[in-house]
Amino acid sequence: MSRWLAETCGRAVTIDWPAYKRHEWDEIAAMLSLTVAWAENEGLDDDDVPSWDWVAWAKRGERRSDLQWLLDTLHARGFEPEVERHLFESLSLPLVWDLAGSPDAVTNARLPVDRVFYHRELRRDRPPTSPPRCAGGRRRSSCCGPHAPTASSARPAPR
Repeated sequence: MSRWLAETCGRAVTIDWPAYKRHEWDEIAAMLSLTVAWAENEGLDDDDVPSWDWVAWAKRGERRSDLQWLLDTLHARGFEPEVERHLFESLSLPLVWDLAGSPDAVTNARLPVDRVFYHRELRRDRPPTSPPRCAGGRRRSSCCGPHAPTASSARPAPR
């Protein structure tokens, strides 16, 4: 799902670094140690450089989001798809999806209509409910009689 979001929405989906920083362990650093060159592992082992800074430095101004970079780095290593999926899922990455200007946002969900309808007054009562129906689609009173049990009249069995 994360790969699909990264490919479909691009830079609008990225890693929620403030939420990730609350993790007890730095799972990204552990995963990156499997994917980067051997000489780069010393930089990953440095306690003064957290993985989010390391990712920003490794990207060096690329236009991809941190999520896209991480997914591409993991994919480039050539792991089996199951291993790649397991490594990514073990990161437990919190993601942020910025829907500003996105056609997927609820505020942009519009359907074509012939004519716009405006209510003249606001109804404050609840809309009428239809009578309960049986499994056959008929009204309960027509097939089960007027004294048929309903959910509101049913009582739990005595203990």
